[in-house]
Amino acid sequence: MKIADANSSRACDHEMINSLGYPSFALMENAARAFTDIFLKEYEPKAGKDRILILCGAGNNGGDGLAIARLLHLHGYFVEVSIVKTPQDSQSDVGKMYQLLKASGLMPQEVLPDSKYFDYLIDALVGTGVEGPLRPGTTLDWIQRLRKFKGKIIAVDIPSGLNASTGNISTEPLKADLTISFNSAKYCQVVYPAAEYCGKLRVVDIGILPNINARILTQAETADSSFVKQQVKGRDKNSHKGKGGHVLICGGSESMPGSVALSVKAAFRSGAGKVSLLAPDKIRNAVQKKILEAMSIFNPNKDTKHLTLEHLSAFEKEQSAFQVCALGPGMGKHPDTVAFMKGLLSVCRIPLILDADALNILAGHPEWWSEIPAGSILTPHPGEMQRLLPNEDVLNLRLESAQLLSKLTKCVVVLKGAGTIICEPGGKQLICTEGNPVLATAGSGDILTGVIAAMVAKGLPAFEAAGCGVALHALAADRLALKTLGNKNEKGKLFYEAGRVMEEL
Repeated sequence: MKIADANSSRACDHEMINSLGYPSFALMENAARAFTDIFLKEYEPKAGKDRILILCGAGNNGGDGLAIARLLHLHGYFVEVSIVKTPQDSQSDVGKMYQLLKASGLMPQEVLPDSKYFDYLIDALVGTGVEGPLRPGTTLDWIQRLRKFKGKIIAVDIPSGLNASTGNISTEPLKADLTISFNSAKYCQVVYPAAEYCGKLRVVDIGILPNINARILTQAETADSSFVKQQVKGRDKNSHKGKGGHVLICGGSESMPGSVALSVKAAFRSGAGKVSLLAPDKIRNAVQKKILEAMSIFNPNKDTKHLTLEHLSAFEKEQSAFQVCALGPGMGKHPDTVAFMKGLLSVCRIPLILDADALNILAGHPEWWSEIPAGSILTPHPGEMQRLLPNEDVLNLRLESAQLLSKLTKCVVVLKGAGTIICEPGGKQLICTEGNPVLATAGSGDILTGVIAAMVAKGLPAFEAAGCGVALHALAADRLALKTLGNKNEKGKLFYEAGRVMEEL
């Protein structure tokens, strides 16, 4: 699914209207009809009983609301319309919709009735034209007065007050139960914290030609099952383990022995042909007892409790056997391990998946960023991202932070969390719309590292590999939530579900 900002959304409309001569009024009518169909199917309001309040602004979003009001009124529903300002130009699209609504027997009022008498509120106050905080006035006043509305709130295109082009919040909107977006998803609907206010998202066709969307909406799309299907092909009948690629998982320490085991198992379950481990000896032995198919690189010192420079020679000698190295799970930050990582960056010639303490070590050594091999992927959670970019507002500016780190490191960046964001240095983005709080547990990030590493080992470019890995991980969590909600062993089964999802796709 394509994702639009305000400019690209307007550009699609402009192409249809000004280049092809398609009437703007017709696009507005198409949007209203598509919205009405979804609203009626989703909620099945009872004609003659349920009451619907529609809030209309003075712009095109308000025009959409006026058209929706007319259609619902003609379907026999009880509708009341509050309009911020009566349109003065009867020849504008909004003016025409206003006149049509009056002709249908429904008169909008420039007042806000008591909301307690309504079951549904349709928010068509302002749309994608908003770029900053709403100024004091009727629109903001109505939003403030309706914050305690107890019925269902449905947003027309976007909740009023959100910026379509970002995930941050400058004006807190009414929290929608459902947002019906026109033509494409908008950034504010899939990037948190703004996405929290959009509720369930439905995207409807309003008549924009597919070739126009394909030409204009090129910057961002969702990482979901459709994206995985586009990128990952099934194995041929004559396939063998060499075609699945060889992953090296590098990490582990005495205090965090399980992380590398999760990454190894996830890489296997996600289709890697071979997986090897570079870890302190005790951890390596424990993993190989648990995962019999795992291989390893041996280190000469049997007593180490963490990675040291002694492990570096083993990596340098064997790295040509691998397509990718996942560095960081359970690794720790012992000074010997920091020295190991510095040495690894200086000799590494294969892509890295950097996670966990590899990222925390990088945060303390930005001078190393230029040494990260081409095609590498960074996978920070918000805390790790904040350490990497201490001067940025990471929690509220997730998209902007991911874009910045990608440019600074020249790597693909996966900023984990609700609505995981994947950015590449050239500016393209993927945003995951799958997943649930099953993933909010220690170890799920180690599993994601293994899944992404397997995608790279298969031969996918870094950006596509990261997107597929994130989507598979999230889809597995969605399936797991349905199967084992309330079960304490969700994490232990997550890699199995990732494998099953990939097999079915």
